[in-house]
Amino acid sequence: MADARGRPGWLSWNSLTARLGALFALLSAALLAVVGLMLVHALEAELRSRDIAELTAKTAQLREALGDFESVPALRARQDDFFGAVYDRERQAIVVADRAGRALLVSRELMVPRELLTGFAGQPGRGPQAVDWTQNGDDWCAVLAWGTLGQRSIASAAATPVVLVVALNRSSTNLMLDQFYRQLILLLAGGGLVTSAIGFAVAWHGLRPLRQIDATASAITADRLAERLDLARAPAEVQRLGASFNAMLARLHESFRRLSEFSSDLAHELRTPLNNLLGQTHVALSRPRAPRDYQDVLESNAEELERLRKMTEDMLFLAKADEARTRLDWQTFQLRHEVDKVAEYFAVVAEDRAVRVEVTGAAPVHADRRLVQRALNNLFANAVRHAPPGTPVRVRIDPGDDGGVRLAIANAGPGIAPEHLPRVFDRFFRTDPSRPDSAESSGLGLAIVQSIMRMHGGLASAASEADGLTTFTLRFPAASAHPR
Repeated sequence: MADARGRPGWLSWNSLTARLGALFALLSAALLAVVGLMLVHALEAELRSRDIAELTAKTAQLREALGDFESVPALRARQDDFFGAVYDRERQAIVVADRAGRALLVSRELMVPRELLTGFAGQPGRGPQAVDWTQNGDDWCAVLAWGTLGQRSIASAAATPVVLVVALNRSSTNLMLDQFYRQLILLLAGGGLVTSAIGFAVAWHGLRPLRQIDATASAITADRLAERLDLARAPAEVQRLGASFNAMLARLHESFRRLSEFSSDLAHELRTPLNNLLGQTHVALSRPRAPRDYQDVLESNAEELERLRKMTEDMLFLAKADEARTRLDWQTFQLRHEVDKVAEYFAVVAEDRAVRVEVTGAAPVHADRRLVQRALNNLFANAVRHAPPGTPVRVRIDPGDDGGVRLAIANAGPGIAPEHLPRVFDRFFRTDPSRPDSAESSGLGLAIVQSIMRMHGGLASAASEADGLTTFTLRFPAASAHPR
């Protein structure tokens, strides 16, 4: 059975409610059955124990009475006196047999199995023995014991040992047990149905928080990612699940927000060069011009196209980095050597801006040399571009106690506002788009730096003081901690 949305209903075996309810019903039925069987066996054993105790007591009385009769004929002549005190004609039977197992006296028609009687008679002096058998559809139990005729009789010439059988018809008892069995089966069936209903009700009630999660999740759309589950009254297990679900929603909300901003920023970044290309091309085509004019337009368009190409390459790199599709060429090399190479490359630009580069420290790193060079290029370009004339750009390399390496690039300047620091590594983010040099950057440089560090299992961070130093720090992990 499925619901309106095509998902399994609560009566389907794929439903957790159905499974828990069925499991509860099965366990309850099994427990009731075990308890019922234990009660039946205990009742049956108790009734048989009482019957055997009653037979044993009557056997003792009859053995005592046998001593008053001097012979078998005297016993037969006075059998009413012998049977009268302890004889119940409806349920009991008494047999007196000789040592060969032949019946000497029988109170009622009773066929004691020959093998039981002869087996006991063949063991003189044996203590009382309880036995069971079935005769003509009736169930019997009996106590077999040795007795002695004439033991106390003065007229008896000699005592005569005999076998005494005191039997009890247990058919009425077994009939009562059969009725009890049937009633117990009905009780177990009814109890199973009741416990099944209770099990389903308990499972349905206990899983209500999960249904609330399902309802909330079903109602969440792209424009309702800010909704969260109410976990105030949820059980502890569901609270952990709900907290994880809320955390996932928060991440999705933040990722969706960043994606929306990225899409908007991307459209804005592409619109400017495309408008420039279209505008210059339309102006050039508006009337015939000299070859030199067309050449100037083409050179200007080439600059814009180069900017678009660079932006596209950066975006493709970030996309591959996000999907972990860039394979790293791991090498161990001196980070100071790569820093010196990049500093030498930016020496001319730094000199034009009257900025000097100072490098201190050294340490080996295990990383992809090409990607590290790219990250350093972006950081140097950013530092040299924003450093005021006459100030230094300081680079410091420090080995960490945990085997990692820390590289810091600091430059003076107006600094970065505290509200902008958490977003400096976002794509297309600029602290002040209106600055004259903002067009020189696509806003992807620092995002690429952060992606490169994450690919290495490291981290890039930024710190800034108002009208003080702005420091970008790269932390490379130890070789043993690199992601695989």
